[in-house]
Amino acid sequence: MPPRRGLPPIARSIGRGRGRSRHRQPNLVRGNRLRLLLRQHLLLNRLRLLHILHLFHHLLVFLYSCHVS
Repeated sequence: MPPRRGLPPIARSIGRGRGRSRHRQPNLVRGNRLRLLLRQHLLLNRLRLLHILHLFHHLLVFLYSCHVS
């Protein structure tokens, strides 16, 4: 059988007869990488927000101490 030029390779499965295109199979590695990157991005945003809130708290404490004394 001659090679298929310009088409994705065929994935054969037992009992199904003709093969299916691998193009339709989800890319699990890419999906897992994207999921991990999204989780890291969300965590980094939370850490940035906590850091900003922490600095703001220190600023408020400082301003209050200046006002009281």
